[in-house]
Amino acid sequence: MFILYVADLEDVAAKHSVNIHGYADDTQLYLDGRRNDATSTVHRLESCITDVGQWMSVNRLRLNTDKTELLWAGPRHGQSSLTGCGPSVQLGADTVTPQDDVRLLEVTISSDLSLQGHCSQLIPCYPSRLLITHSTVYQG
Repeated sequence: MFILYVADLEDVAAKHSVNIHGYADDTQLYLDGRRNDATSTVHRLESCITDVGQWMSVNRLRLNTDKTELLWAGPRHGQSSLTGCGPSVQLGADTVTPQDDVRLLEVTISSDLSLQGHCSQLIPCYPSRLLITHSTVYQG
């Protein structure tokens, strides 16, 4: 039912050429851009989030900036041209700083698009046991 309630949100994002993905009550906004165009990409995202916040207010919802995460993702060689992890995004009085890894539906997504962050979180969950298998080939 919540999906139907927030269906208009897609139109708000489309106005800014920003893609949207929703799952239950989580919403992800994402867009692509070139490394040398990061400033205008940030402005487009900030403008979209401002409109999303206004839409949410009208519809008696609230944008939770405490749970808002930012990830600049791309190939490793492209990430080096961004300062740190990339530029921050301003959401009203709050600043969202980019992170190296974010959780998306229980999967850790890394800025270099590797699974290293996800795997490093999974490995401690399993007991450290070494499984040795032995196979014998019978030659008769």
